[in-house]
Amino acid sequence: MLDKSLNWYYFIIRMTKLSKEKAREYQKKWRMAHPDWYSKHKEKYKECSKRWRQKPENKEKQKEYRKQWILDNPEKFKMQAKRHYEKHRLEILKKYKERDRLRRKLVIEHYGNKCACCGEAAHEFLAIDHIRGGGNRHRSIVGYGNSFYNWIIKNNFPNNLRILCHNCNLAKAFYGECPHDTLKRKKEFLERKEGKEN
Repeated sequence: MLDKSLNWYYFIIRMTKLSKEKAREYQKKWRMAHPDWYSKHKEKYKECSKRWRQKPENKEKQKEYRKQWILDNPEKFKMQAKRHYEKHRLEILKKYKERDRLRRKLVIEHYGNKCACCGEAAHEFLAIDHIRGGGNRHRSIVGYGNSFYNWIIKNNFPNNLRILCHNCNLAKAFYGECPHDTLKRKKEFLERKEGKEN
């Protein structure tokens, strides 16, 4: 059975349309006057809160309230976020690492899952290449690493990108062309030359 004073509090809230501020003020006073009530009824209180949060109409109210609270209390929110991060740091980092790995895998799989030049297929060796160059300039605008993968996914996998292994990508950056492409062109040239002679 709940404390009579708590029932009286609910009666006041229902019968008189108190403003939220007055209701909160009354709640604070009541909690200070009854410090042991919450510990006695902790499970029941949690169950009621859970039921309230699960109602679809209350989920929207909760979201709106939370957004407004963050805008009104930026310092408190920062402290809350900091405490949460310190408490759950390893879980959060593990979750983000897995999410980033899956995004990278999705992008690599979309663009063919192997180096467009030499055919290297190990994901650890693969990188995104801008076919017409300008990759550094583009990344400085949209971001590096995971920000870049997010941009690719949001922009529906643009067709001016491809997969190259790190060797081919760096060779293209330093020398303007990958040695594999140079060899292919030489081979094609020799084949055409032999074809003309025959």
